[in-house]
Amino acid sequence: MSIKITVGMWVTSLGMSMARIGLDMVGVRPSDLAEDDSIIIHSVLEGPFTQYDMPDEWQGPYEAEAYLVVKAEVDGEIKDIDWYFETIEEAFVWVKHFKSSINPIVIEGGDYE
Repeated sequence: MSIKITVGMWVTSLGMSMARIGLDMVGVRPSDLAEDDSIIIHSVLEGPFTQYDMPDEWQGPYEAEAYLVVKAEVDGEIKDIDWYFETIEEAFVWVKHFKSSINPIVIEGGDYE
């Protein structure tokens, strides 16, 4: 049982780290988020897409390898946004999460200190 908890905490920590990197790549900075603000990722709509899939059409950051189109709630408004990841493996972690769970990924504004 303790191994499951340890693995669960590690996966949660990894997910939060990836979320922070995604926020940086999208252009959201810690100062943009108030202490109470959070971004809630409700689902993956499309992807992952990589720079190699669309070399002439890539509009994301140069350092990003992949992105997902996700349904996210930002400031109480739900919209479809492109969420960028440094590696394709990081994007697949979110895809795998939503294939096995309906729980959203919550990125807290206070986690940037």
